[in-house]
Amino acid sequence: MILIALAAMAVLIAWQPWDSERQFDSARWKALVVGGKYCDGERRSDMVSDLLAHHLPAGMTWPKVHRLLGKPHREWTDRPPVIARTWLVGQATIDCAVVYARFVDGRLVEAGWGTTSLISRLAHYRDL
Repeated sequence: MILIALAAMAVLIAWQPWDSERQFDSARWKALVVGGKYCDGERRSDMVSDLLAHHLPAGMTWPKVHRLLGKPHREWTDRPPVIARTWLVGQATIDCAVVYARFVDGRLVEAGWGTTSLISRLAHYRDL
């Protein structure tokens, strides 16, 4: 009886619920973009933590990031060769939440999430 109880406790401790909606999936990420709204991508926000933790390592090239995330919403340029690109993930109060990726010489140096006004500190941007 004690062995059964210990085995049950071990299973409960080791068990972690699988939440596929929170796991990053490139095809699902790209499919969630719907045109016509300012803060498209509302359901992408569920995947952001997994994306940043496991899928965007420093040094990744721009073509690989583009294949992973699809076309960015905006491209920001600071002093070349620094470029930041953003992808909408949903609404953040009165602003849009975005995933951003900063590149130097075509390689990822930083990825994170924030709002469009946070990213707007960069000097120039263009809608893509």
